[in-house]
Formats: sequence, structure tokens, C-alpha cells
Amino acid sequence: MSQAELAQKLSVHYDIKLDASAVARIERGERGVKLDEAVGIAQILDTELEALLDSATSIDRALRRQRTELALAKVKLAAMQDEVTELALNVENLEQEIADREVRDELADDLRTEQWPG
Repeated sequence: MSQAELAQKLSVHYDIKLDASAVARIERGERGVKLDEAVGIAQILDTELEALLDSATSIDRALRRQRTELALAKVKLAAMQDEVTELALNVENLEQEIADREVRDELADDLRTEQWPG
């Protein structure tokens, strides 16, 4: 059954005014559901009200768990990005030290050659 069909049946049979977008928001947990709406929905879907509540509670728990895991993953990602930035800076510094050492070695060779021509 579509959201529009459910909304229409609620209106016709139970005088509950919802549109398809309101039904969609209820399904996504973005809009609360009133008791009379929940009762009407359960009757239209030919199910027990408790089954709808258990399903919603289970989905809510799963959503909260996924949101928590996502937040932890974002924290880990930020820490890894900081570590990558620090490692890149360390590599850059070491490469600069090597380049500086090579320049010093060349200068030292040039000075030795000038002082003691071979």
C-alpha cells in the first residue's frame, strides 16, 4: 500500500487528515504519531497496534546504534586525518633535512677541492 493510499484510507474511514508526505515523515521517524493515527494505521494494515510499536522501537534502537557508530567512525576518521597530516609533515621535514645535508656535503667537497687541489 502506498503512503497516499494509507493517507486516503485514514481520511475516509477514520476522519484522520494526513497527506502522503506526513505518512512518509512518520515512517522516517521525523514526525510523531498521535494515538488515534496509530490505531487507524494498525486497523488499516490489519495488525495489532503493539506490533507497530515494537517495530518502531526496534527500528529506533537500530537507528540510534547506527548513529552512534557513525559518530565514533567520524571521530576515528578525524584522528586518522590528524595522524596523516602529522606524518606528512614529518616526511617533509626529513626530506628537507636530507636536501640540506646534501647541499652541505657538496659545499664541503667544494671547499676541500679548493684548499687541496688534487
